[in-house]
Amino acid sequence: MKESYLNKKVVVDTDTKEYEISVGSPPTSALIKKELGLEKGTGDGTPVGNLTFDQLIKITNMKREQLISDSKKSAVKEIIGTCASMGVTIDGKSAKEITGEIDQGKYDDKL
Repeated sequence: MKESYLNKKVVVDTDTKEYEISVGSPPTSALIKKELGLEKGTGDGTPVGNLTFDQLIKITNMKREQLISDSKKSAVKEIIGTCASMGVTIDGKSAKEITGEIDQGKYDDKL
């Protein structure tokens, strides 16, 4: 059985029999797993994979419209939060380390 990660929604008007189908982007965790070739994350914080900062930006750009952040820097931090919960590091660093470096401006040229 093939898994589908796309968010799908079908709305049917029972009176007119008209329908609308919408397809959204996959969940952030699915994009991270696909990028790293993982089957699943970890529940205990043990590192299971490592994204490059460029891969992090790529995923952020894919999810940007669905995120609640008002800036790209905040959006990247949202994705980092998902990485942390899955046991994924960024450039070999923990979520706390990479977030600190973002706050210090180390990645401003990429954001």
